[in-house]
Amino acid sequence: RARRWCSISTKLVTPAIAKEMDNWRRIMDTVEFTDLTQEDLHNLITSHELYCNKYDTATGDITKGKERIVLHGNRQRPGTYGETFAPVLSPLSFKLLIKLALQVGWLVESLDIEEAFANTDLPVDQRIVVQLPKTLFPNPVYGRLLKCIYGLKQAPHQFYKLLRSVLLDIGWVPDVHDPCLY
Repeated sequence: RARRWCSISTKLVTPAIAKEMDNWRRIMDTVEFTDLTQEDLHNLITSHELYCNKYDTATGDITKGKERIVLHGNRQRPGTYGETFAPVLSPLSFKLLIKLALQVGWLVESLDIEEAFANTDLPVDQRIVVQLPKTLFPNPVYGRLLKCIYGLKQAPHQFYKLLRSVLLDIGWVPDVHDPCLY
């Protein structure tokens, strides 16, 4: 169960794994490796690797392999995480913005924040201990996370708090009716 496979091209997997391992090395710099207490064993979260291909939408050809390490956040026990709610832009607000942009002639752009969760600190009071994937580490390797990782229940909320604080710092003001509209 540690590995889940989509149809994968071997020539594309290696660069994807290398990139993901670089990401994990960076994240692991913020992992505190620790001896496990009895409470840690009770609240331990395991992880696995997820492999998939990315396709060119026009031709259907495989463009690159994608590998991600994901925590089993569904196994988090209540009390090991705080708030989990993260608001999203309402469909009505999105439609109004697009319509306004078309009428006024604005250029509409979007962005993707790579490793958004991995750039977000975990609250100090939340002790998250993970077992890194057995496929990467044959002997069990455990660590206390200091950053959010994909799969944690609180990761979206923590990222929203970070993004909101950055937007407020640069002077943007949230809409009263839609907290994701600035």
